[in-house]
Amino acid sequence: MKLDIKSILILFLLGFSLFFGYMWYFRGDKGYKERLNQLQERNISIQREKDSLVKILKVKEIEFVKLQRSESLLLSQIANLQVEIKNAKNNANRSKSELDRIRKDLADTRRRIEELKKNPPNRTGDDLINSIKIKTTR
Repeated sequence: MKLDIKSILILFLLGFSLFFGYMWYFRGDKGYKERLNQLQERNISIQREKDSLVKILKVKEIEFVKLQRSESLLLSQIANLQVEIKNAKNNANRSKSELDRIRKDLADTRRRIEELKKNPPNRTGDDLINSIKIKTTR
């Protein structure tokens, strides 16, 4: 095997590249360990924050379920109260119509009393006797 300058130079450069490649790959940068530690600390803080958010989420889910239950109870109460309001309105309308009827009857009675005061019936003879009998038997 004949080694000329080119071959020696190529072997030298190959060895030089292998040596520096080995040093770069296995020795590495010292800053990466610090960066790795920072990333691990950040990961731990993010994990803690995630855990706290999960706890808060569970509490909020429980509150949400409670609010849904209270909402359904309130909606059923509202429905019951609306039925009661409708019944009360119907009763009020019936009472009003009955009151109006009674007022009309009272006005008619007063009108008839006034007519009788102005024009009393003049009864004579048998009509007078029958009228007295009817009024005394009541």
